[in-house]
Amino acid sequence: MRAVCLLFFISSVVLFNASPAGALTNETLYKWCKPWADRAFNPIKAEDMYCMAYVDGALAYARNICSATAEVAKTDRDVAFHRSYFGASMDANAEIITQAYVNKMKNEPERWQYTPNVALREVFSTVSACK
Repeated sequence: MRAVCLLFFISSVVLFNASPAGALTNETLYKWCKPWADRAFNPIKAEDMYCMAYVDGALAYARNICSATAEVAKTDRDVAFHRSYFGASMDANAEIITQAYVNKMKNEPERWQYTPNVALREVFSTVSACK
């Protein structure tokens, strides 16, 4: 299902000539994710798919950091820091991450104009830290 959603998202970007280089804001991601979370993660709108694809992509990247650096982090402090700062646990749940992000952004509207990468990294560290 998630692969289909990701394909849908990419197709939408291409079809509607949206610039993938454009910066997504916390406000936009929050507004995509909040209704989806409120519906108990039942995807029925395009925005649900956009949220799912963004969070899944960021989470996959963070999981890969955690996994790929596991051995080196045992002996290299810099890699260990990078892993703990940017990584996410392999058992992290995208819906739990999304709900935590929505809760965080609801309480931090002063951060809405920024890109969501920092806020998501903070959620990963809080909810599903790479150990």
